[in-house]
Amino acid sequence: MLYLILTLPIFIVLLSSIVIIIRLKLYRPDGKYGRKGIFFSIMVGVLLISTCGAVSYLLSDLGIVSSLAGRSTPRPTPLAGQQPGQIPVIEVIVALQAIERGSVFVQGSIGPRSWPANNVPPDIIADETETIGKVARHHMVPGQVIVRDMLIDVGQLRFFPAPAVADGIAYFGRIDGILYALDSKTGQELWRFQVEQQVFSTPAVAEGNLYVVDGDGNLYALEAKTGQELWRIMSVNKKYKLEPASPIVVDGVVYFANRSDGYFYAVNAQTGQEIWRYNQVGTAIIADGRVYFMLGDKLSTMLDLKTGQAIDLQTDAEN
Repeated sequence: MLYLILTLPIFIVLLSSIVIIIRLKLYRPDGKYGRKGIFFSIMVGVLLISTCGAVSYLLSDLGIVSSLAGRSTPRPTPLAGQQPGQIPVIEVIVALQAIERGSVFVQGSIGPRSWPANNVPPDIIADETETIGKVARHHMVPGQVIVRDMLIDVGQLRFFPAPAVADGIAYFGRIDGILYALDSKTGQELWRFQVEQQVFSTPAVAEGNLYVVDGDGNLYALEAKTGQELWRIMSVNKKYKLEPASPIVVDGVVYFANRSDGYFYAVNAQTGQEIWRYNQVGTAIIADGRVYFMLGDKLSTMLDLKTGQAIDLQTDAEN
């Protein structure tokens, strides 16, 4: 309707032109000047319709059409002091200095900065108070924009793993992703090892090797005395963020739940080669050649320890 109102005057001009054509005898019933008249009429019509479309486009681009229709065309609003035509900016929180993984955010280490609105990462933080007291999940460089996924709320952490002690050495991991080995009598640091993510689970020690799972479900095998890495298994499909679980070593096989991809694995303790996997995570108990998964206080799944095949609970109970 609005389009017709704006173009009605142009159609009136078109009709007037046709009348003029007839009065000037450019179009006559006897056909003497008929072809010229028709050609002239078509040209005038095409010209006026094109003009109509161009005018409507210009009015729409200028916002006049939207204003007449009761709508406003959304446009970025420049901040104070910003020149027209410049890219709009918004305020974000960035690191003002290098922040190590596992460090606590304190006043002065972060601050607000103006950032181009067309290049802002998702889930940004605009309020500095949201970061104070939180722990850095990753290492950050000065000027890096901080998003919520980079923060760990210490108050929400429910997992404080106990150390593993073997042959006079205590092994434990921290929220900064560092695994430590200390002399259990003196507390002297013997070695440390950096993993990819936080360590929330207790390491396992077996036959001179140390096994630990980090927060992303990655499994690491180290020499227990030196901390030298033997092998690692990296989680590829990180779909879940579930509570961590400590690895279990039985008869040269490491069993662990990858809480990122939702599978329970059995791998060779010396090489890291996968033996089997099962689509199940939860509290696992190994006994009598079987893996038992608990759901709350009830047994939910039972697997054969060697093959990873599920065992029917009802059939097993009858036997």
